[in-house]
Amino acid sequence: MRDLLISQQVRRIDELERQVDMLEALLHTEQNKKQASGSAVNNTTDNADNTASSAE
Repeated sequence: MRDLLISQQVRRIDELERQVDMLEALLHTEQNKKQASGSAVNNTTDNADNTASSAE
């Protein structure tokens, strides 16, 4: 009986660890998307500033 409970707990821990790994991967993906879109906005702003400076 004791061994059965231990094996069930081990399986549950494995399942939870897989879920944590999946959620961390999703979090990093979202953070990378935000950084990429933020960089694109900054580059566009920088280019507009450079164009305005060149016109002067």
